Amino acid sequence: MSQSLSSNKNIHSNMSLTLKKVVSITIASLTVIGLACSLSACGANSVNSSTTKTEDQRVKQLSKYKVKFLITANDDFDSASSPVIMHFIGDDENNKDVDFYHAIVANDKQDIISMKPGKYKVEVSDCMLSDGSVLVVDSDGFDGGIAIDKNDDNKIPISFGDKLGARIVDEHYVNRYADFAKTALKNGDESLSGETGKAIAETVAKNIKAFANIRHIDASSEDFSDEE
Repeated sequence: MSQSLSSNKNIHSNMSLTLKKVVSITIASLTVIGLACSLSACGANSVNSSTTKTEDQRVKQLSKYKVKFLITANDDFDSASSPVIMHFIGDDENNKDVDFYHAIVANDKQDIISMKPGKYKVEVSDCMLSDGSVLVVDSDGFDGGIAIDKNDDNKIPISFGDKLGARIVDEHYVNRYADFAKTALKNGDESLSGETGKAIAETVAKNIKAFANIRHIDASSEDFSDEE
């Protein structure tokens, strides 16, 4: 019995793309090569704006407000789990220069960031556990995106659904997950950069390796370092 990506709303996207994914790849067999990136490439928030210089100046003057992530307790989501990764894409005139990823890790009781107010499209990943299984994130609440208000009381709830054993998870889903993580490490905020980003990359690679071992799939392991 195989568990498909679309039936569990994994790595949710609000844009109309096949299987509700923004990130997709076609790979015949599982590899971890898609995760490989140097720490220099895993920098902080990547901002790409197509606005004019005048618009850029107006956008950058917009105040930022606190956003707190509320994580529902779950015994399976622990320090050995890969993080839940969220992708925020500005969907208003005043925040359309915003495009970044944020990692939500277990045991972080004070996960607070600052964001410009307005509407955002959101993608969210599930998380892979240390035994190679997948803990599904409830993404229904992000179908219409989110709105950040002009106050410091913004909250984003993160809750979990089913735990899917490695033997029923589709290997192509795991490849898409790996590619999503790679993109996040290159375009994430400080939660995905520096030593923190390196630790996350190693955890993701380790958990994918656990999945590959159970499924008897060849998976290469990448060492994340500054060295070429």
